[in-house]
Amino acid sequence: LKGLRCDIVVNNGAMHHVAYINKLTRRLYDLVHPRGIYVLMDYTGPHRNQYSWTAWSKTVETNASLPEKYRVELVYPHIKTMLAHDPTEAIHSELQLEVLSRYFDFQEQVNLGGGLAYHLLFQNRNLLAEQNTDEGSAVIRSIVDADQKFTTNHPETNLFSFVVATRKHGA
Repeated sequence: LKGLRCDIVVNNGAMHHVAYINKLTRRLYDLVHPRGIYVLMDYTGPHRNQYSWTAWSKTVETNASLPEKYRVELVYPHIKTMLAHDPTEAIHSELQLEVLSRYFDFQEQVNLGGGLAYHLLFQNRNLLAEQNTDEGSAVIRSIVDADQKFTTNHPETNLFSFVVATRKHGA
């Protein structure tokens, strides 16, 4: 790979599985052409999915407010179970943006939220089946709206980020 240069590097949901995040980010910096870009679309929430009490309690409260058929069974992630089943899940996810900023300048950064919506929509089979009904669509919209408001009021609870970045000179 020596001498190889890329105009664009895209991280689409991969870096949160990396243990040596600084080492890999530095290698990506070396790989990106000086005028190239790095695009991130990834989980940047808390490591090992250890959500804050603020985020988890609001998720539980929002779930309880949904019509019963659209509620999900919420189980807080247990670290020992996570390590046994998927030891690469969210290793240093919360460090991605900080590490990336050592080597790249952010041209665009969007917090995509997810602190509530991720837990309430992911694998919600009833909402998936009824997403095109008036009721299902309204419930989905209410969850997305609640998530947006929650992320705005509590940006530290953001789970997913989109970033377009350029190489820093001399990093």
